[in-house]
Amino acid sequence: MHWSALCTAYQAGELGLESGLTFGDYAGFSWQWTWLRLRDYYGTDNGLVKEIGYWKDGKHLNKLVITQAGVEFYRQQWSQYRTLYPDVNAPLPN
Repeated sequence: MHWSALCTAYQAGELGLESGLTFGDYAGFSWQWTWLRLRDYYGTDNGLVKEIGYWKDGKHLNKLVITQAGVEFYRQQWSQYRTLYPDVNAPLPN
């Protein structure tokens, strides 16, 4: 589940993922069970993903974006995780 979520964040890139109808639910993955783990990933200073607040049409919204550490993790681990989870949509890193 975590690898699939990270792949989704990687594909979204700098545009990030908009919050779903449920608070903190990004791209169908749970904030509590998935995104928090990636945000607080040990061994990184800023986690693999982060939430960013912004204003749109007079409303304060949040989106989730992959961090540089997340991009590097994806690139370094892609081959191993692609083998472990072949059904996950994980494009070849650039």
